[in-house]
Amino acid sequence: MLSMLCWLLPRIDTMIGDHLTKIRCDVLVVGSGIAGTYAATVAAEAGADVLLLTKTRLMSGSTQWAQGGIAFPLDNGDIQLHLHDTLVAGRGLTDSKTAESLISESFVHLERLEEKGVVFDSKLGLEGGHSKARIKHVGGDRTGYFVLDVLQKTMPERILCYENTVAYELLLHDGAVVGARGFNADFPRQQIEIVAGATILATGGSGQLFKVTTNPKESTGDGFLLAYRAGAELRDIELIQFHPTALHDGTLISEACRGEGAKLVDGNGHPFMSEYDRDEELAPRDVVSRAISDQLRKNNGAFLDLTPIANFSEKFPYIAHKLKTLGLDQHYDRVPIAPAAHYFMGGISSSAFGATSLRGLYCAGEVASTTFHGANRLASNSLLEGLVMGYRAAISALNFPADKLPIHPKSDVGTPSPPTLADVDTIKDIAHKYLNSTRDSEGLLETLQLLSDTDLNTLDITKTVHETTNLSELARLVAKGALEREESRGGHYRRDFPNPSPVPYHVVQSLGKDPGKKEISV
Repeated sequence: MLSMLCWLLPRIDTMIGDHLTKIRCDVLVVGSGIAGTYAATVAAEAGADVLLLTKTRLMSGSTQWAQGGIAFPLDNGDIQLHLHDTLVAGRGLTDSKTAESLISESFVHLERLEEKGVVFDSKLGLEGGHSKARIKHVGGDRTGYFVLDVLQKTMPERILCYENTVAYELLLHDGAVVGARGFNADFPRQQIEIVAGATILATGGSGQLFKVTTNPKESTGDGFLLAYRAGAELRDIELIQFHPTALHDGTLISEACRGEGAKLVDGNGHPFMSEYDRDEELAPRDVVSRAISDQLRKNNGAFLDLTPIANFSEKFPYIAHKLKTLGLDQHYDRVPIAPAAHYFMGGISSSAFGATSLRGLYCAGEVASTTFHGANRLASNSLLEGLVMGYRAAISALNFPADKLPIHPKSDVGTPSPPTLADVDTIKDIAHKYLNSTRDSEGLLETLQLLSDTDLNTLDITKTVHETTNLSELARLVAKGALEREESRGGHYRRDFPNPSPVPYHVVQSLGKDPGKKEISV
C-alpha cells in the first residue's frame, strides 16, 4: 500500500500500478493541520471530491501543539480593539483591511466549531500584545489538539486521506497548477500522482531550520519550496517569530502563563522586563525574545518564575507534565527558558482569499503570507487565521475555473538533488548562528557562502534527502530576504540597521529573480 486510505471515495478516479498510483480529484489539500483539515472539510461539504495528503499522520503538524488557544474577538464591539492589537504587533506590515475581514469573519467559524462539538473552557485567557482577555482555550493548554481532533473526527466521508506521503513537486499545465506528485515516506519507489482541479497547500512552517524550536520534526518548509520551485512568489520569508519562553528541548511554555502572572527573572530572581518595555511580561513576542536573548548574552541567565500562578498544574496540565518529565517540577521559581523558532510570518504570497501568484494554487495557514500577521504575529492569532483562510482557500479552489485536466500532466520543475555540502545538523548550526532573531550582513553573507545552491534534477530522493534539501534552500532564501531587508522590524532585527525604514515594505522572492522590495502605501 502506498498509504493509508481513511475512506474510499467512489467518485475519485484511482488507478493503482506496481509503483505508481494515479488519482484524479476536484481539490487536493496538502497538510492536515487546522487549515488543511478545515479546507478539506469545507470543500467536501460543498460537494467536491477531495484528497487530503499528509507527510506523517493525520494528527500531525504544529496545530496539535498549540497551547495558547484561539484569539476570537469577544463581540462586535471588540473587533476594532482586536484589530488594533493585531496592527500594533504587526509593526506596519499588517494590511488593515485583510486583518479586519479575518477577525470579523471568525465569529462564523467559532459557531461552526461549536456545532461540530468543540467545547471551549469558560475562562478567557490574556496573552502578550492583547488589550484584554479574549483567548479561548480547550482543555487548558491543549487547545490545538482538541480542536483538530474534533475537526478530523467530523470530516465528511467523501474525503480520501493519504498519510505518510511526501508531496515533492507540483504538476503544471499551461501555466496552472493541476496537482502534485508524491512518494511513500518509508518506500520512496511507491509513487503517487494526483491530478486536481485546484490545489491547496497547508503545510505549515519550518521551525526545524533551527536547533531550538517549538515545531514538530515534520516542519521542514516543504510547502514554501513546493511553491517556489513551481514559480510562485514568496513574501517576507525572512520574518520569523521566536517564541520567548521555551525549554531548551523546544517545549513551549505558553504565553498564557505570563498572562496568569508568571514573571521573567534573571539568575538572582530579579524581574527584568521593566527594563525593556512598559508592558513588561505582556509585551509583544519580538520585544520579549530580544530581552531574554540580551539577558543570556550578558550571562545573567533567563528564567520563568511560575510560582505566582495558583493551581498551576490544573490550569496548565501539559506543561506541568513536561516539567515533571524533565525534572524541573521542584523549581517552579527558576524554570530555565530561551527563545525558540516558533512561527513564519512570511510565506507564499497570498491574497486575502488564498490565491497565490500561480493559477490553480491556493494556500492557507502558516505556509501562507496573507499580510495578516505582518512583521510579528499577535499571540493566538494563528489558529484564527488557519480557520478563516482554510475556509476561504477552499471556496476559492471550488470557484477556480479549471480547464479540462490533462491525462498526462507535466512538471516544469525537477526534484531536488541530495545536498552535496551540508547535513541537517550543519544547516541548523548555521541558522542558529546567523539567522536567529538578531542578524547582520556579515553572518547573512556567510550563510550564503556556506550553503551552496542546490541543483534541480530528476534523481530519486528519500524523505530525509527531500527535507534536508528543503532546509538548505530555505536557509538561503531567509538569508537573501534578510539581506534585502535593511532595517529592523518585528521578528527581524539587524545589528547593522537597528531602526525601521521610514516607509514599510515587503520583500518578495521568486525563482530566477533577485529579491526585491515592494513599498506599502500608508
